[in-house]
Amino acid sequence: MSKRLSPIEKEKFLKKILIEKIGSKRIKHISDKENILKKGIIDSMDFADIFFSIEKKLNIKIPFLKIFGKNNNVTITNLKKCLKLKN
Repeated sequence: MSKRLSPIEKEKFLKKILIEKIGSKRIKHISDKENILKKGIIDSMDFADIFFSIEKKLNIKIPFLKIFGKNNNVTITNLKKCLKLKN
């Protein structure tokens, strides 16, 4: 079993994954509330990789619908909520 990560470590982990999928230059121009899946910033395979990476790294099970939030939005805000990070 992996050790529990601090909120700072969780934030760094999420940022690392997003930079890998989106790119460091492009991520600077994305709002935390922007639907990154619907706008084509990431594709469904990227989303699945992000989702399962979070579950594996933190040794948690995230209800799939929780990550979508209201109105089926895949946002950085919703990803942070799944990690119990403040926005």
